[in-house]
Amino acid sequence: MDRKKVLAILRVAFAAALIAWIASRVSLSDAAERRAPDGSLLEERTGRAEGPWNTDRVAFRDSTGRAEALDVHEGWRVRPGLRTLVAGLDLRLYAVTILVFLSTPLLTVVRWRGLLRAVGIETRFGEACRLTYVGLFFNLVVPGLTGGDVVKAVLAARTTDRREAAVVSVFVDRVVGILALALLAGAVVWPQRARFSEIATGLYLFLGLLTAGSLLLLSRRLRRLFRIDRVVGVLPFSGIVRRVDEAVLAYRDHPRVLVSALALSLVNHLGILAGTVLLARAVGDRLPVSDLLVLLPVISILSAAPIAPGGWGVGETLFGELFRRYGSSLEIGVATSILYRLAWIAASLPGGFAWMSGARRGDQGTGPSLPSSST
Repeated sequence: MDRKKVLAILRVAFAAALIAWIASRVSLSDAAERRAPDGSLLEERTGRAEGPWNTDRVAFRDSTGRAEALDVHEGWRVRPGLRTLVAGLDLRLYAVTILVFLSTPLLTVVRWRGLLRAVGIETRFGEACRLTYVGLFFNLVVPGLTGGDVVKAVLAARTTDRREAAVVSVFVDRVVGILALALLAGAVVWPQRARFSEIATGLYLFLGLLTAGSLLLLSRRLRRLFRIDRVVGVLPFSGIVRRVDEAVLAYRDHPRVLVSALALSLVNHLGILAGTVLLARAVGDRLPVSDLLVLLPVISILSAAPIAPGGWGVGETLFGELFRRYGSSLEIGVATSILYRLAWIAASLPGGFAWMSGARRGDQGTGPSLPSSST
């Protein structure tokens, strides 16, 4: 068995193990608990909420059949199970979330076209849109939440004679997007860094490494200091690596394009975050928006790691554990993750239709859609 198959099997096994672990901890039934002012548990009951579970006074029927109105001012709190959360989903807010997710990739299209133009590749908006949504569709099955970028890059490379530049544009686009997301989270977490101390430390370390890596690739002085050109020359497949390196360096002469891409990324992420906050509210989550604006970017960044197909298992674990840790519940976090994933599946359907229609015509990535132009 070759290495690729082994890695694929390991990724699927890892995702399955995470899903099994988080599923073993999620309760399908509701529970009620009463706590003392110091937080110690006084009483706990299992059963079901009869009506809304997130009001100050909840009608609750326990497992013995006894019904009682539980008052939050007496220390009671109802923790809904997964069935209650899904059954009580606010469909109007969820529909708005899907519409937001369906429209935000259009900003990605604008951003990517600018990055392509900076390296001398012109493309029609419609073709860039098609490839972007196809990449979004493949995010569902390729490891990580950025795996569709690989498909998008391959298709883009097939449509121009400047293949390395087309591929690099896709990954520069992704790096700019991740940088914007980390900057946004870093700005939000700064006033709350005592509450989110571990997240803040990891986030600022990530930002520092990402910034240092970008400077190392783009700075003439640092490249000379670390002899990057010499390193590139002795690497395996040095010819291809050098052409990729030259494509990256082309962006050094287009700082306005990079700044514009960063600004578009910030707007794009704000839209996605707004949609996800609405989704969490549709489930019944009560975490402050300021908390969600810290947790959601961190979940997105970590879920992008290519360690499980489509981020399955990773997202559910992160949503569940972080929501539980910062004042919500494991069940609300997992429900939010599942519905978030389903919303993106719905938003990616245009990419699936575009891929299948292109495959039937036999022109998937073979036409002259991204013609080269002079730089």
